[in-house]
Amino acid sequence: MKKLLLSLAAVMMASTAFAAELSYEITFKKGSDNNRPAFTTSSPVADVAETGAQYLSAVTAVDKASPGENGLKIGQNKTKGSITLSLAADAKVKPTKVQIEVSANKNPTKQKFSFNGKDAIALESTSIKDAYQTVTYNAADFSEALTELKFEKTEDTSTSSDQGFIFVKSIKVYYEGEAPTVAAPVFSMERGAEGYQVAITCATEGAEIYYDVEGAAGDELNKTTGTKYTAPIDVWGQTAFRAVAYVGEDVSNVAEFTANPPQVLEDFSALSDFEVEGDNVIPVEIIGNITVVYQNGQYTYTKCGWSAMLLFGVSESLNPGDVIAGISGNYCIYNGQPEIKNVVLGSVTTGGEAPEPFETSLMMAQTMMCQYVQLDNLKIAAGENDRTFSITQLEPAEEDDDTEYVGEDDAEEDDVFSLTLYNQFNKTLTDLRATGENEIASVKGFVGKHGEDIQIIPVSVSYSDVSAVEAVEVEANGAAAYYNLQGVRLQGAAKGIVIRVQDGKAQKMIIK
Repeated sequence: MKKLLLSLAAVMMASTAFAAELSYEITFKKGSDNNRPAFTTSSPVADVAETGAQYLSAVTAVDKASPGENGLKIGQNKTKGSITLSLAADAKVKPTKVQIEVSANKNPTKQKFSFNGKDAIALESTSIKDAYQTVTYNAADFSEALTELKFEKTEDTSTSSDQGFIFVKSIKVYYEGEAPTVAAPVFSMERGAEGYQVAITCATEGAEIYYDVEGAAGDELNKTTGTKYTAPIDVWGQTAFRAVAYVGEDVSNVAEFTANPPQVLEDFSALSDFEVEGDNVIPVEIIGNITVVYQNGQYTYTKCGWSAMLLFGVSESLNPGDVIAGISGNYCIYNGQPEIKNVVLGSVTTGGEAPEPFETSLMMAQTMMCQYVQLDNLKIAAGENDRTFSITQLEPAEEDDDTEYVGEDDAEEDDVFSLTLYNQFNKTLTDLRATGENEIASVKGFVGKHGEDIQIIPVSVSYSDVSAVEAVEVEANGAAAYYNLQGVRLQGAAKGIVIRVQDGKAQKMIIK
C-alpha cells in the first residue's frame, strides 16, 4: 500500500511539476550605414528581423525607425523615435523575464530608452555603438501577456554638437510553458510569375499545414476549419493569414502573418489613380525601364515611357540618362507631392542620353506632375520669401477640349496664368527678385505640388532683355496675343510698342 501511495505521489508530482522555462529570441537586421530608408507600417516583418520574424505579425506603428549599422535604429539625431511590432499568436506569452540588448551610438551621451511604455532608463556612455547594455525586466514588470513590442527613444541629454540615437540588437522573452512537439509554420512572401505569392513552411518533418485568410481572431483554426496548404498562394493586396501544422494529432501553435505585396506596374501612369491618405503608403514595383532625368541630394526625378515620378531618398549617385531596370518602394503623397520613397533600385546602366524637357505652358494638364518641362515667355515677381516667386506666362497656350489645367483656377479666357516658382535646390537665379521690366525669363524645371498649390521647381533660369531687341513693324491682328512691357495683355488690335516672345526669343514690336 505504501508503495502504491508513493507511486501515486510521483504521478501527481509529475503532473503538477513546474512548467519548463521556454524562450524565444528576435534579432534585428542591420543596415550598411545609418541612413537607410525608414520602416513603415507596410514593411514586412522579415525586413525588420534578422531571426525570429515568425514571432512577429506586423509593424503597427513607426516613427523614425530603420535598420542601422548596429541594429534597429530608433530616433534621429536629437529627435525621439519608436517602433511597435505586433506579436504572432505563439509569442503572446506572460514573461518571466525579458532581456533587451541596446546601445547608444555616440559617446559621451545619456540617451533614454523605454520598452512597452515602462519607465525610461538612461543608456550610459560606456554602451556605445556595438558595445551593448543588457536591459532586464522581470516577471513583476508584467501583469499580463505581451501582445506587442514597443521600443522607444524617449529623450536624450545630448548637446547640440553631440547628437545621437539608439540601436536595439535583440530581445529575448522567457516564459513558462510546454513546448509543442510540432514547430509553428513560417510565412514568406515571394515573387511569382505575375505578382506575389505567400509560401508557408514548417521545420517539423512530415508536418501538414492548414491555413485561413482573414480569419476572425476568435475563430479556431484546425484541420476542419482551415485549407490544406499545397502550394504558394497568390496575393494581390494587404491580406492576413493564419496557419497551423499537424503531425498526426500533434499540433503546433498558430502562426500569423500579414502580407502587403507591392502593386506590380509597367510604369508610373497608374499611380495617379491610387488613393493615398495621410501617412499611408502603397508598396509598388515598377517593372519597366526607368530613365534618370535629374538628381539633387535626396531628390531623383525619373521617367518611364511618358510617365514621370520623383524618387525620394535614393542614396546611389545617378546621372541623367542612366537607365534603371525597375524599382520597388512605397508610393505616398507628401505635402501634396506624389513620390516613391524607401526605393530599391534594379540594375543601373550608365551613359544613356539625358532626357530633354517638354516645352509647355503654365496652363498644362494635371498629368504633367513630376515631368521635366521648359517654360518660356515668363515674368517673375517677388514672392513670400527668398525661395518662393510668382511666375506669369505672357502667352498661355490655347485651351482645348475638357482637359483640367493646373494654374487655371476658374480663369477667364483672356486672363494670364500664374503659378509658383519654388527654388527647392537653391539654384543661383540671377537677380530673380528684381527682374527688370524688360526681362523675359525661360525656366527648365519640374512640375511639383505643395498642398493644393502647383509649383515649378527650377533647375535653370535664363533671361532675354527685350529692350535690346530691335523693334519691327507688324500689322494689327486681333487674334494674336500681345502684351506690354509690364506683362499686361492688350486686347484686340491695340497699337503701340509691345513685346512678344516666340520660340524662346524676345521681340519688341510696333503694332500699326
